[in-house]
Amino acid sequence: MSIMKTNIVILFLAKVQTTPLQLYNTSEYEWNLIMQNYTFRLKSGQDLFDSIENFVREKQVGAGCVLSGVGSLSHATLRLANREFTSEYEGPFEIVSLTGTVSVHGSHLHISISDGDGRTLGGHFESGCKIYTTAEIVIAVFHDVIYKREFAEDSGYDELTVYDA
Repeated sequence: MSIMKTNIVILFLAKVQTTPLQLYNTSEYEWNLIMQNYTFRLKSGQDLFDSIENFVREKQVGAGCVLSGVGSLSHATLRLANREFTSEYEGPFEIVSLTGTVSVHGSHLHISISDGDGRTLGGHFESGCKIYTTAEIVIAVFHDVIYKREFAEDSGYDELTVYDA
């Protein structure tokens, strides 16, 4: 059995909000940045979906994912499974899960929210999800690939396609 040596160095930085965590792929003489993470907080009244999309545009994210998303919503706009339309819900809600891929070429984001009785609902989230008290978002950005959304005949939807950067 052979073991392949991987030359990866992770730099843990104390101030994540101002200096992103960086993952480097190393070779003998070359250092290439392949991943960064960003952490930001949204405040009451901000739109969750629009804020993430604005971040993606501002940073020109070609490929990334939501690593973590917690907080609360006063209003939720979701597209539930197997529906072509959105549904509106009045909160307050806790964000119990937030995940998905992000790119300037199209993002695909899902959210699960819980009401005061612990009932949970989830689906694709859209513009219109308003922050109740706060939302803490952590996004990883990958510099070695580009995510695009292209029509897939098998599903009938624009699906993730990954390209080398």
